[in-house]
Amino acid sequence: MSDIIGQRHQWIQWVHKSETAVPYTKGEGPSLMVADMVSPDYEWLQLPNGGQHACVLFKASKARDGYLMSQNILDQASSIMDILKNHFQDEDHVMVFDNAITHLKCADDALSTHKMPKYSKL
Repeated sequence: MSDIIGQRHQWIQWVHKSETAVPYTKGEGPSLMVADMVSPDYEWLQLPNGGQHACVLFKASKARDGYLMSQNILDQASSIMDILKNHFQDEDHVMVFDNAITHLKCADDALSTHKMPKYSKL
């Protein structure tokens, strides 16, 4: 997954240990997130005729497409599995996702310890 930002600026500088580094905003202009699947055998995952593909373009922002959430990842995974099942069924496939959001997602009705007190007496 990549995050492409229009008019991206990058500052690289050394900060002396006696000084404090100052964070800067991400950049100017809208960003575009690209999520795709790639295979060593088939390159970018798509139908042979290019009709259906696994690529998702996401315009991240409150005023645009919102933010990439676990449901977006699940929707893309379903699309990927449909392509593999219908057009590449004679092979075994392993999908690898590298996205921190997917590691944190639990079922909507799952119990969570995030709001429990850390030390409590019974």
